[in-house]
Amino acid sequence: MASTVFSNFKYSDSLTVVGISACTAVVCEAISWLLIYRTTSYKSLKSSIDKASKKLETMKTDTSATKINLKKSKTKKIDRVETSLKESSRDLSLFKFKSGAVVALVLFVVFGLLNSLFEEVFGVLATERGCRGWVLPDARSEDQLIESKPIDQFWLS
Repeated sequence: MASTVFSNFKYSDSLTVVGISACTAVVCEAISWLLIYRTTSYKSLKSSIDKASKKLETMKTDTSATKINLKKSKTKKIDRVETSLKESSRDLSLFKFKSGAVVALVLFVVFGLLNSLFEEVFGVLATERGCRGWVLPDARSEDQLIESKPIDQFWLS
């Protein structure tokens, strides 16, 4: 078993996985907060997006009331505000993407850790015993041997 604290407990491996997952979620949120949400550039981008969307909304409601008297200058202003809103949204997405890359790296490390912790729990290839196939970790005899299949067929059957 991977967990030494709860080794006598029936669901020790499940609790270990849930605990590691919860800790990973907290770490990923902390990384996102550090790299995105607490920075001044994020706050300024967010406020500019909010201001531009409010301005665009008021401009569109004003023009819908006086649709007949819609001038080209007003249309150009609306287009300019929409363009700035799109650019700010794109910059914000790029800003979040950088943090997403760091979070992805952390998740790859955690998945590797979980894989190394539980690789013997789910089954081992028993070539050292001269057997072919997957053997359960507590298997001591040939009657506990699982039928040997290619890995893609093993999970699909």
